[in-house]
Amino acid sequence: MTTSQPSHLDRRRAESFGPVADAYDRYRPPFPPEVIERLLPVPGMSVLDVGAGTGMVSAPMAAAGASVLAVEPDPLMAEKARAKGIVVEEATFEEWDARGRTFDLVVFARSFHWVDPQVALARIPSLLNPDGRLALLWNRAAAIEPSEARIREIYREVCGADAVPTTREASRAEDRAHELLTSAGLTPTIDRFAVETHLSTEDYVNLAFTYSRQLTLDADTAARLRSRLTEFLGNDGVRVRNSTVALVCRAPVTA
Repeated sequence: MTTSQPSHLDRRRAESFGPVADAYDRYRPPFPPEVIERLLPVPGMSVLDVGAGTGMVSAPMAAAGASVLAVEPDPLMAEKARAKGIVVEEATFEEWDARGRTFDLVVFARSFHWVDPQVALARIPSLLNPDGRLALLWNRAAAIEPSEARIREIYREVCGADAVPTTREASRAEDRAHELLTSAGLTPTIDRFAVETHLSTEDYVNLAFTYSRQLTLDADTAARLRSRLTEFLGNDGVRVRNSTVALVCRAPVTA
């Protein structure tokens, strides 16, 4: 089995989302309202949403009364966010010019693994207001029935062992982020949320192809994977558990 490089160095995967911005916005599971409420305890908070994508966190935060600025490097993803009324500055976080602005909350929703963690952790303190917070969020939809293990067999059959997505891959990103925060002298709290739902076969397969591992398959392999997943799931669809993890901490602010 090959050893994968850190996600932020795999630019092919990191830059694969723009062409599927519409599908990403439609099929990716939303973050639950409880997460938004917990991160915005008072109205009018200033929020920096890094790697904002199509605005799936920016939009509900703005609706809850926050003043949100999004940073997103992909113009097609940024366009979707702007269509929701979000102010977006197009740049990678590493190259983005803060121009002295500071925020009550800096949030990375499904995006921290796409930035250079050392650069990010060095920058974040200067972006936070006194008593400001940093939040790293992930969510994922894991199959319950049929089981994730049975669906992984389809991936293994079509794509080979190294291309099989696993829930452990997502957990590793969370564990690594926790280690990085701790090593930087921060003490993150961990909140977990889960809800079960049913997806049609079409929606589940379309969701699968909003993830970078599938988006970077060659066209023939991608077509075969779509076909095999659709055939296997038939008319029954998939029962899934949408799980969300939030790592939240107060970062030291530079003088």
